[in-house]
Amino acid sequence: MMCFLRKQPKMLRFARRFILAAAISAASMSISIPSVKAQPPDTSWNVASGSWFDDTNWTSGVPTSTERAEIDNGGISLVQLEGAAANVLDVGERNLGELRVEAGGTISNTLVFVGDFSTSEGAVMVDGDGSNWSVGSLWLGSSGRGTLAISNGGRVFSQSSTYIGREENSQGNVLVTGQGSEWVGGASRNIYIGYEGSGKLRIENGGHVTNKDTTLAWWPGSEGTAIVTGESTVWNCYRLIIARRGKGTATISDGARVSGEFGEIWSPEGLAVVTDPGSNWAIGFLLDVFNGGTLSIQNGGHVTVDYATNIHEGDVYLESGTITSDLLRIFSLGVLRGSGIAQGDVTNSGIIAPGTSVGTLNIHGSYSQFSGELQIELASPTSFDTLAIDGLATLDGTLEASLLDGFVPDLGDAFEILTATDGVIGTFSSHLLPALTDDLVWSIHYGSNSVRLEVETYLAGDYNQNGIVDAADYTVWRDGTSGEFEQHEYDAWSANFGAVIVSSSGGNTLVPEAASWQHAILALVAAGLTCHSRGAATSILCRRSAA
Repeated sequence: MMCFLRKQPKMLRFARRFILAAAISAASMSISIPSVKAQPPDTSWNVASGSWFDDTNWTSGVPTSTERAEIDNGGISLVQLEGAAANVLDVGERNLGELRVEAGGTISNTLVFVGDFSTSEGAVMVDGDGSNWSVGSLWLGSSGRGTLAISNGGRVFSQSSTYIGREENSQGNVLVTGQGSEWVGGASRNIYIGYEGSGKLRIENGGHVTNKDTTLAWWPGSEGTAIVTGESTVWNCYRLIIARRGKGTATISDGARVSGEFGEIWSPEGLAVVTDPGSNWAIGFLLDVFNGGTLSIQNGGHVTVDYATNIHEGDVYLESGTITSDLLRIFSLGVLRGSGIAQGDVTNSGIIAPGTSVGTLNIHGSYSQFSGELQIELASPTSFDTLAIDGLATLDGTLEASLLDGFVPDLGDAFEILTATDGVIGTFSSHLLPALTDDLVWSIHYGSNSVRLEVETYLAGDYNQNGIVDAADYTVWRDGTSGEFEQHEYDAWSANFGAVIVSSSGGNTLVPEAASWQHAILALVAAGLTCHSRGAATSILCRRSAA
């Protein structure tokens, strides 16, 4: 059906319907193109309300499975017995119409338009245990307004694609509510919520929906909304695409569950929200965020991805929520931010910004920062962002810090901005830090399991004043002009070994080559010293070797 993959002028819309009808004909029952639109219906509803099965309620008798029927006089047709059928059915073609399937009634159709023309409004209700509707292709809000409600154990079976809000300015709505209420699509059948118009799907109170692919907001200018809410409410959707080209929003709340293999957020107007304890979006393979889309996991909500989450260009917010993914990859235009939990190994080539205002972002897994950036906000000596890693941290890239609410750091203020239970490897290669008053400077201390920002007047132990405490400073201390070795000076050098002074100009930084323990020990041994670790990554104990 390549004709649906490319935008076409309005004048071709009828032709598209004809082509769709032809495709259905080839797949199942024979439908000629003229019988879909060019010819009048075989029979039309002609009473205010009554039984589908009463011949007198139709202009030409009860429709058969090969005929086209129309409910367009403002009346209501009631299907309360088994076996109702029509090949093509218009519910509200140009005016108003309503179809109710209830009390165990069943009906089957191949092609259905609900709210066909711009002046029309149609509604279909499937209510009660045993009430079933089997439909091929369904257009809800073809050009007008169309509604489908499935309630109290009613069931709908779709054999082909469904459009909710098909044409520009159309409106389509689907409600699936109540235990046992179900909408099931074939394994190869898709749902478009807001194809060119506006569409909404709401699943609540234990309702179930199962289908292959769903797209929210297919074309520019379209709007698609999906709301899944309530305990025992379930949506099984193999591939969920949010805001393919228009404005799309999906919300999972109050303990509802959505599952599938792929999740995709495609545009700046794309938003997925998972909120409340028990709410879960479970993805079997890949979750991708593109082109400025947003995923917000809030208030105990949970997103689980069995393989990888890729934040290509867009934001993932953790606001007391959790994302579990074997791999979580942040690309150059991607952002992970907030106060919550990321379970899995995280690689950062974009931005990680802990906190909502200030707070802690927890990573349960390894953290590898390459060309990416860690953004930290400082509100006071006791209120600042922290990246807490339950694993190994490998550092490179940029550290950026900013001040909140007029906070002015003072001498001696210290901020443990990163912790890692399995150790810290490497250092940040560049720094963007706020300006300080007077002669105060920033220093960065790399511990065996943490990184700490401090405000100092000078860097204790930096005896050659090059901005880093390293083996060369030991030589300066050892060869001091006084010829005396002051223990407190050695202790300062030992405690701050590896620390870096960073300019507070906001851009220019002194970036020394990263010094490893092996390099430091070799330098000291060459100077005639024997070195022993004191247990911290920036502290060693050295003494002269015997002659």
